[in-house]
Order: sequence, then C-alpha cells, then structure tokens
Amino acid sequence: MILPLRNYPPYIVSLFAGGITVLLTFLSSFSPFLSIFLNYFNILPLFLVSLSIGLSAGIGAATFSLLGIFLLFGVYQTVGFFVISYLPFLLLSYFILKTNSVDKHSGFQYPLGIIVSKVSLYILLVTVITFALLNESGIDIRASIHHFLEGVIPQELSVQKEKLLDQLVDVLPGVMLISWIVTGFMNAFVAQRILLKQQQNLRSVQAEDYIFDTYWDIIVTAALMLIILNHFYHSPFLSLIGKTVTLLGCLPLAAVGFRICHLRFSTGRLKGVGFSILIFLTFLLVWPLLLIVLLGFIEPWYGLTQRIAEKNQPD
Repeated sequence: MILPLRNYPPYIVSLFAGGITVLLTFLSSFSPFLSIFLNYFNILPLFLVSLSIGLSAGIGAATFSLLGIFLLFGVYQTVGFFVISYLPFLLLSYFILKTNSVDKHSGFQYPLGIIVSKVSLYILLVTVITFALLNESGIDIRASIHHFLEGVIPQELSVQKEKLLDQLVDVLPGVMLISWIVTGFMNAFVAQRILLKQQQNLRSVQAEDYIFDTYWDIIVTAALMLIILNHFYHSPFLSLIGKTVTLLGCLPLAAVGFRICHLRFSTGRLKGVGFSILIFLTFLLVWPLLLIVLLGFIEPWYGLTQRIAEKNQPD
C-alpha cells in the first residue's frame, strides 16, 4: 500500500500534506511551465487527506498550508491561495463527506451529481449578488475587467486588441469561475481514484450518485434572455450577468451530457473505448462540448439518461 495514511496520527498526516501543498506552490514560482501544472494540482494532497481520513484532518492540512504560504510569500499570495484553492477544497470536501443527518445508515447525504449543481449554484448566486452590489455602489465592473485585460494581452496584438477586449470582457468572469470549479473537482476526482486503488477511500461511488438537478435549462434560458435584452436596452451590465450565468449554467449541463454519453458508450462495439475517444476529442477540438451541453439541456424534456439506462439493461 503506497499511501498508508491511516497508519499515522491525523495531525502528522495533515502537517505533511500541508507541507507538500506549500512545496508545490513554492516550486511553481520558479517556472511558468511548472506553474501551469503544479498550480492545478497543489491541493491534491489536501483532498487525499480529507477523502481518506476525514474533513477535520483535511481542514487541518489546508490550514497548515495556508500558514506556510503566508510565511513564505506574504499576505497577497495567501489571500489568493485562500480564494482560489482553500475555499473550493473546503466546499467540495464538506459536500462529499457530509453524512445523512436523517438516516445514518443511508451513507452520504449528497449524490455527486447534486454536488456539482450545488457548488455551481452557490458560486452563481454569490457572483451575481457581488456584481449587483458593486454596480449599485457605482463601480464599473466591465471597466475594471477591461483594464485588467489591457495589462495581460500583449501589445503586439494592438491592431485587433480593442475588438478582442470587447469580446473577452463579458466572458472572462464565467471562464475563470468554471476553471476554478473544474480544478477543484478534478483534484477531488484524482484523489478519489488514487485512494480507491489503495483501498483508503471513505466514500465509494454508488449508482445513485449520478442524480442531477434538472433546473439548469431554465437558468440558462433566463440568462440568454438577459443577453438578448442587452441589445434592446443597451445595458452592458445585463450582458455581463447573462454571459456569466450562461457559462456557469453550462457546467452542470455538461456533467449531465457526459453522463448520457458515458451510458451510451457503456455497451456495444465501442464499450470502454468510445467514451475515452469522446473525452480526447472534446479537449482537442472543444466544439464537441457544445453538443454535450445540448444533451444536458434537453435531458429534462426527453429523459435520455433513463431511456439509455433501461436500454442497456440485459433482457
């Protein structure tokens, strides 16, 4: 067994995992190439602790890492780590490990599909409320994003820079939030796979974990209507809210779509290969993701998940 985490006192494991996270963050500061990879997986040790020993040990590891980053890098890096890494780790670990308070024998309270919806919905609500409060305070959010992008986009693109900035201003918050959520889920997934192989996992995936909320098609439709209203009322703020909500809403829809595709490729000639090919093509070409989101969008109307699952059952 490579990871005998339960053989050691929890505080020792927490301290070690927190130290590894600090080390990964420290190494990422030496090279832009290293930072691309290490910053995506710097909270993996924290998930390994929380998903094998428990939430308390995981919070301890995250707190040790937060303290270590503060001592090494100072306040600004610590605040960045707290928002980008600590909060998603804490939120996901809590939902994944929360036991059923009504029936202790029924396992964990939230199916994994519902966790995707809850996390997306909470972040959506916080984002919209924050944008609304900033707008009411007289702060031009789009101008702030525009100013940020001006400093990021190279001057060599000056010929098309203004056009590019106008296109990116409204989609940047949504893209960043999706990246933030996906990074957290990706770390939790990798940690779970490692622990499962080592038989150290606290939670096993059950069939009922693939239950999803079905209200995201309504949310995305409402957000698209805001984008359309912007063309009539010429309110850039409506466009910002609409595009941010639309992008965030596509995340749980994509999760439903991937589940449908996984069921579809679980039988037949391409069994075990078809879904892997789809994942590869999605990351390579991107546009298949639109079809996957569309599958999630029409799921509440056509019940594709149930139909395919029933079709896959042996006679």
